[in-house]
Amino acid sequence: MRRSEIELENALGRADDDSVDWIFPPPSHLSHQASLEEARAAASAEGRWILVNLQSHAEFGSQMLNRDTFTNETVESILRTSFLLWQRGHTSRQGREYMRMHSLSEDDLPHLGIIDPRTGAKLKTFTGFVTPEDLIIRLMEFSESHTLSVPQLPQVIEKAAAGTESVVSESESERFRSESNLNVYSNRNSFDSQKVDDEPNGKMAADELPVDSSSASSAVVYDLPSDEPPESARDAVKVSIKLLNGKSFPRRYYRNASVEELFRVAASVEPAVAQKQESFDLVTRFPATSLKESLHKTIGECNLAGSQIFFRWL
Repeated sequence: MRRSEIELENALGRADDDSVDWIFPPPSHLSHQASLEEARAAASAEGRWILVNLQSHAEFGSQMLNRDTFTNETVESILRTSFLLWQRGHTSRQGREYMRMHSLSEDDLPHLGIIDPRTGAKLKTFTGFVTPEDLIIRLMEFSESHTLSVPQLPQVIEKAAAGTESVVSESESERFRSESNLNVYSNRNSFDSQKVDDEPNGKMAADELPVDSSSASSAVVYDLPSDEPPESARDAVKVSIKLLNGKSFPRRYYRNASVEELFRVAASVEPAVAQKQESFDLVTRFPATSLKESLHKTIGECNLAGSQIFFRWL
């Protein structure tokens, strides 16, 4: 194979023969163009996991991943900050090598696998089409229970290691509240993105989150959240919001507070909101249900007491 053909194959993840025609092409702007070994080196240097996506153009599940999942802005934000996407067609040279190495057949496609860049071990596998909502939850849960700071040995059984939930500490939570009282959030666009900046890289790559002026005008601007109820409040419940960087922000709310209060808090503590100025949603986990249509219901009515909800872009 000539070098130009290999480069094209790497860039687009297409199959070897020219008859391959994608209805919904792979997102070449997201996929790492080099070999898997080079992708591992790049991911290790950047403190990111590798998300492998092996596709078959004949499987509509692969087309749906390209059409729905990889075009989702929240998925793209997570990939750009915590995961390096390596996507290939199953008949490409590198795709065949990966299938042979991990004993995959065409029945296992489309395939999603999370790879430890240090060891090359496959730590998690998803088979078939995964909706953007489910992929957001699965990637965030993986990031929360795994770390790249301590080397992990290759795992024979593909089972995620149990881990303690990584949350914003109580002291940090108090800092958010005290700064809110000082009107630090009086203009949410002035929010300092370093406040909840706890990624493996130690930075939230603000340049990866450009402001889209075309959608800024349609974005909802939320008022400042109310003061958090005291611990002694008998009708207070705790709800945790999972932020884009994989960390959770736990907070107390009155049971009869509106769901919109959750959106006000999310708008004040998620750094990316100030960067993108776009509308967002909060979703429950299983099943993934939007709370956007329940803004005027109470937290109690929506049975959110003690739950964890997830931030996503609309």
